[in-house]
Amino acid sequence: MGQGYAPGKVILVGEHFVVHGTPAIALPIAQRGIRVSVEAQPGSRWSMPEESAAHLRMLLDALQVDADALHIDLESTLPVGAGLGGSAAIAVALVRALDSSGSMTHEAVRTMAHGLEKLAHGNPS
Repeated sequence: MGQGYAPGKVILVGEHFVVHGTPAIALPIAQRGIRVSVEAQPGSRWSMPEESAAHLRMLLDALQVDADALHIDLESTLPVGAGLGGSAAIAVALVRALDSSGSMTHEAVRTMAHGLEKLAHGNPS
């Protein structure tokens, strides 16, 4: 199907206020991020940490995609739970990987990933 990549992020100012609609200053972390590769292979193995697999299954369920019909590799250079946007990067990278034609606009990817991020955080940054 495809591959997707998304960098991590750091919020410099407004970390706790941005979830309430207040502007923040954030920057991408270009050298650290998430890469997701997806292939249509029923009954295949997944290559990633267990907590990432559970998160991906939740996202695929929300997208109504059969997780068991896919082979997925996830590579991360972001530390888990460090507040560097890992779950959002997974959502963006997954959406990009599933868009095998590459026809989705950046806005469409952002909108879909933001909807998926609401599953993880309710009111994401």
